Amino acid sequence: MKLPTLLTLGLAATLGLGSTQAATLNIDVSDTASFDALGSVHNVVFTRMASAGALVGSLAWNVSLTAYGDSWLQDMRVRISNTAGDGITLTLDSLQEPGSQSYMGAANLSALGLAFNLGSDGLLRLEFFEDYDDAVGQIDGRWTAGTLSFDGLAAAVPEPASYGLLSLGLGALLLGHNARRSKLDHARRRCP
Repeated sequence: MKLPTLLTLGLAATLGLGSTQAATLNIDVSDTASFDALGSVHNVVFTRMASAGALVGSLAWNVSLTAYGDSWLQDMRVRISNTAGDGITLTLDSLQEPGSQSYMGAANLSALGLAFNLGSDGLLRLEFFEDYDDAVGQIDGRWTAGTLSFDGLAAAVPEPASYGLLSLGLGALLLGHNARRSKLDHARRRCP
């Protein structure tokens, strides 16, 4: 077996030992503009990598919003979904006027029957939009500060032990390669 093939197998074996950390995925939404109706090219869209097929079963928020001019706080929304479009829309207020407000809370999406899974790409998508668009292409409001948090969503992270195994595997491959090379050099010196 050639060295590149051994190296590929060694890398695949050691990197496969990584695990998914069941940590909280925190997304800072500070200074995020709210533009137009859902699907508009002007809207701000965040995508974050998590684990393929991960369950989005809970959501917590600690944010501040400001609605400008004729826009209302109830119009400021965020669509949280997988890349296929399955997900939920978060609306934090029912206030039909402009102004500023802070919000803090949480929702167990699983208990509410609103949980959804990420696709095989592992991407979580957030689109900030206005339910009623007062002025196309102009900022109607702003998520002035805060964080949206998702428990149990995190990217697959190799454990520190995996890095150690990778180092050992690469070292063993290098030693084996050097030993074969040394034997070949020795054999060449003996042959006329």
